[in-house]
Amino acid sequence: MKIGLDSNRTCGLFCLQYLAHKQGPASVAELAQAGPLPVRQVRAVLRSLARAGFVERGKAGYRLARAPGEIRFLDVLRLPGMAGWGYGPDAESCPLRGACLYAPVCAAVDLAIRGALAEVSIGDLAAEAASLPACIAK
Repeated sequence: MKIGLDSNRTCGLFCLQYLAHKQGPASVAELAQAGPLPVRQVRAVLRSLARAGFVERGKAGYRLARAPGEIRFLDVLRLPGMAGWGYGPDAESCPLRGACLYAPVCAAVDLAIRGALAEVSIGDLAAEAASLPACIAK
């Protein structure tokens, strides 16, 4: 089973961590260059984060709209276009769960992942300079 984050999820978490570490606004171009990430992707992800109330756009660029400790990984990953965390559908949406021998195991894994993601906040990572994971970085 592959468990991981796709590029939009990683981009969103990267942008939030970057803004938390910087403690100030950043432009789309600055965030894209810091990744490095495509400008188009950063812009689209920031729009999603802004609609959800995680970031705000001002004259100097985007900044966090909440304290970093209030932004949980799970909340970010639940955003439209970024739902889930890359290992397949959650246990409740599996069409075979009623007749599947592994359904209890899948439900336990799903619950454990959700619990872990609910415990981690952007604030937990704010002291570290933002960088893309090696598996995503180009």
